[in-house]
Amino acid sequence: MSWTAKDFVVELEACEKLLQARPTQQMQDTLFAQMQSKLNNIGQVGPSEMVACYEALEEAGVPNAMKQKLQETLDVLAAGAHQSNGATNLAAVAQTCTSFELYLTETDAAALGSCGMWEGCRHIAFRLKMIGIKGMKESLKKRCTAILVWYHVHHRGNPVPAVRVAYDLSLHLMTELKQSNTAIPAGASSLARYPVDPMRLPASHLQAAYPDGLPAKKDLNGLATLMQHHIFVRSNGKLLQDHESQPKVVQPAVAVQPPPVPDGEAKFVQGLMKFLTAANNIVNHTEPTVQFLTKPTAASSSKQEPVQAAGEQSKGCLPLKNGEQSESPPSGAKAPQSSPALPGQKQKTLEEFEAENLALLQAREDGKKAASTNKVGKDKKGPKAKTEDPKALKSGKPQAKGKPSSKQKVFKRPAAKALARPDRGAFEGMGCLRCRGCRFGCPTCLEESFGGCAKLLCMEEPTKKRKILDVRQSVPFCSQTALAAICKNIAEHGLPDKHSRRDIWQETEELLHNSSMQKYGSLFLTAEAETVKGGQQKLLFVNFLSLLAGVFHAAGPFGMWLLDFHERHPSSYESPWDAVIYADEIHPGNQLSSSSRKSWCVYISFLQYKSLLSREDFWYCLCIKRSAEVGELKAGMSQVMRLILESLFGTRVPETGVLLSSPAGQLRLHFRLHMLLQDGAAHKAVFSNRQDTGCKPCPLCSNIFQLKDSENNNNVWTQFLKRSDCIVASDNELMASWERLREASSGPSAVFEQRQKAAGMTWSAHALLSSKTLQELNICRPSTLYCHDYMHCLVSHGVLNEMAFLVLEDLTENGLLSKDWAMLRQWLEFWNLPHAHASFKLDVLFTSKAVASYRKAGSIKLGASEMLTLCKPLQFFLQSNFLSNGLQEATCRAFIAWADVLDYAHSIQGLQNPSPPRFLHLVEQALQATALAGFSEMMRPKHHWPLHLPDCLQRWQQLPSCWPLERKHKIPRKYGTLQFGLEAYNKAVMTGVTQEHVGKLLKDEELFMSSSHLVSKTAVGKPLESLLKANNWFLPGMEASATCRLESGMLCKSGDILFYRNASTSSTAGFPWACGSLKHCISVAGMELAVVLNFLFERERPGTHATVWRSLPDRLQLVRLEDLLQPATYSFGNDGSVTCLLPAPLSAAR
Repeated sequence: MSWTAKDFVVELEACEKLLQARPTQQMQDTLFAQMQSKLNNIGQVGPSEMVACYEALEEAGVPNAMKQKLQETLDVLAAGAHQSNGATNLAAVAQTCTSFELYLTETDAAALGSCGMWEGCRHIAFRLKMIGIKGMKESLKKRCTAILVWYHVHHRGNPVPAVRVAYDLSLHLMTELKQSNTAIPAGASSLARYPVDPMRLPASHLQAAYPDGLPAKKDLNGLATLMQHHIFVRSNGKLLQDHESQPKVVQPAVAVQPPPVPDGEAKFVQGLMKFLTAANNIVNHTEPTVQFLTKPTAASSSKQEPVQAAGEQSKGCLPLKNGEQSESPPSGAKAPQSSPALPGQKQKTLEEFEAENLALLQAREDGKKAASTNKVGKDKKGPKAKTEDPKALKSGKPQAKGKPSSKQKVFKRPAAKALARPDRGAFEGMGCLRCRGCRFGCPTCLEESFGGCAKLLCMEEPTKKRKILDVRQSVPFCSQTALAAICKNIAEHGLPDKHSRRDIWQETEELLHNSSMQKYGSLFLTAEAETVKGGQQKLLFVNFLSLLAGVFHAAGPFGMWLLDFHERHPSSYESPWDAVIYADEIHPGNQLSSSSRKSWCVYISFLQYKSLLSREDFWYCLCIKRSAEVGELKAGMSQVMRLILESLFGTRVPETGVLLSSPAGQLRLHFRLHMLLQDGAAHKAVFSNRQDTGCKPCPLCSNIFQLKDSENNNNVWTQFLKRSDCIVASDNELMASWERLREASSGPSAVFEQRQKAAGMTWSAHALLSSKTLQELNICRPSTLYCHDYMHCLVSHGVLNEMAFLVLEDLTENGLLSKDWAMLRQWLEFWNLPHAHASFKLDVLFTSKAVASYRKAGSIKLGASEMLTLCKPLQFFLQSNFLSNGLQEATCRAFIAWADVLDYAHSIQGLQNPSPPRFLHLVEQALQATALAGFSEMMRPKHHWPLHLPDCLQRWQQLPSCWPLERKHKIPRKYGTLQFGLEAYNKAVMTGVTQEHVGKLLKDEELFMSSSHLVSKTAVGKPLESLLKANNWFLPGMEASATCRLESGMLCKSGDILFYRNASTSSTAGFPWACGSLKHCISVAGMELAVVLNFLFERERPGTHATVWRSLPDRLQLVRLEDLLQPATYSFGNDGSVTCLLPAPLSAAR
């Protein structure tokens, strides 16, 4: 949606208020630059709107200098307004509208549904004139004709008219439009191209064009099919030519209600015999034809005008393609007429005309039967039949006996099954090759002349039903889940009218490139990046401001949610929202050339989302670029991040406020960049530091420096086990160091390289920290923006992976575990995970083959999610089997300490008041335990990074996790895997990712439900109903579900053992939560409840996160769904007890 003059007036008032609050020169320059940029991109402005802009500027209380500059900009705009090339240009030629059916009002629809096609042309012409259309392009003429036919077929139940009838209908529609007396309203400008949505017309245009009511915007199902197969508006159309080349029989018009013959049946038969005798010469010397609309010759049209008074013309019918009749055209349209008698000739009576009509109808039926038999004879193979040669009959010679010639036609008996008539009442037998066997049929197989259904596999007898495996084998590959979902969607919602590959592309373009997605410029922007070879490379990325404005403007679930969320957490110029950007590499895993598709992904979100950051759909994709292309750029990923940030924040629009408007309301969103969340490799690429590959392995600590030589080979990390040992550099210090590198870059290369090693950074004029624009905006803050990702630090080939291996190997060396760790594998078999992780088995992680690979790598090679799931059971394994018995205490405490660090970091999002001092204590305790266990020499930079995490927690009061971003990577990964063309790789993957995300934000209402709720409700089954009635809990209208989503975002299913809030702690001996097994979830009268089998609390295992409970059969209770907390990992004992491991964040809160 382009900027309008009204927006200029509103923006001018906002600027006046901002300047009154902060009357600085910098603020004045910034606001003027924004206003000038928006005025340059404003849409077409009329004279009245220009006057309003001048008046508003004259009355505005802005500084005179700014007012003068804005007046100059308005002068330029007023002088060049007539040169606009937009879609709303005034039209002097034929016009087009690709969705005219949406422009019809309820009154128009009622009129078209109650009148005939020919009379409907007048209503269509009226509406065309009212919206400003003077002449129609071919596409619009075809669409309007199809609308008339649609109401004729679908609204009044008539068959589809013949091709020739539709062609003449379009000619009549053009005539009606030219001769219409309706004047175009003064406010309805004639546009060259009308928008798809009529509501996007200017308000003045809508008010003038629709004085009695706005458009109904009603979709006409099947309109596209009519346009494609039945409407032809060109005289040289193929079907029209084929139709003209068929044999023709002249047919006069037939009265709709012929009066009865007054002389009885005998006189009628006598007249019929006279007609057949008189017409014998005509039949012998005239070639039979089928003519739907006869055109009089020039002589007849000039001399033989029908003598008929106005109002006495009989209402005739047009013979149709299938033998039916349609209503006659009005007087202005051409229709078949009988010529009056010439002078001296006797006028024919009605009885004679009826006899002629009856004979012609009989001749046509005979011709149809012969043609149908001929067609079946061509298509079917069967015994040869003898036929008579038409040439022999004409010449009077007898036909030779024997084998018929190749040119002769062999007529065969039609197959009874192929010509079986469908049952119209129950829609049984509908379907042809066009509608793919749809049981409701289509215009082709609904025609009375349709001989029978095609032989489709999906329409055969039940014993020969088409299998879904046949479908999968006949289409391009897709997964079983995908194919099942596609078939289910089609069964529920029907086959889309448009379903070709090009249609998918066109609808994607309409979704992403409509005017509402371009309020702050094009949705996809490009910037020129400098390459190492001195050339230019285009960088494609998403315009985040336009994405926000476009999705918000649609007023879908996202827009409604953001309005409510912003009202509860408002942003302002003084208190903006905090944007967080995440960058990481993904690996689509293409089998042919996987490395060439390795890509960098950049995402953005807001820290104000807090717990919602754990959902991947609340992160917005900014850029996807192949790593091979990034490697060709100067400064690599640092230049990519610089160009994206300069485009996003360089205009200062996020700082002064992004105006988001929709029919539901509007808001102004202020935000700033406040965090760069990345793993070590991404931080190294973005901030151009060398980290562990250089002499300064920690870019934040000024006092950590290590020379990698043979003489000094000590591990530097053993000297920094406490936060107080580290001296963290400030933003100014790091920027000053960067400036010193810039000055040294012009000197000798050897000296420059030494300075880079000492600083631990690689300087480049194109790097992020070299941006003058971002420095002026105070965005280049390398210390305060720096945030380590604790997931990659701890469990993604991180500290816990190595510590687990070292501990288990130490136990093996001391004879407490076998070499294949069989004791651990057997112990893990007894533990059960929540049903959401049912496909994941703990014991399979420690097969003999897996243990051998761990030993070869020197680490437990598991993914982040697998390590997170294993951590609790492994921690309890060491506590209950070794630590409690005094075996290898130092070794076990090292892993347990790091497990506590992970537990607290993972709990931060669920804690009301997370404590940075406590977090720092846990980290320092883990580092000291590692040193005491003798693992000092195995320390790496990942052991040091957690020392900076408490500072991040202190600064932002939260630590976003990267598990949702790993799930987010699945979307570009799946599009990247299927993209084989590298030239359009970046655009294709970004388009696919963006359209999928936009579709979710516009349609998925469950995505924005932050409270606990049921998933996929169904009716209450009989077993559950009996259970509820036995406990007096049943109420009529109840619904049930086996799955619910908790407030934390976790899925919980029937059979899970979980912790929930308890009204009193007396039954749990002071333990703050109750525990039980989820049986059912029910909903009634807007209240959602859970049926839980409550466990009896026995004891809490000291020094562990484990509790012991006992399951009793008769302890069912109803629990509010919002009181359910977290599902647990559990194990059943031989004595009937249940041991549950306390999950995060309950363990950290305990």
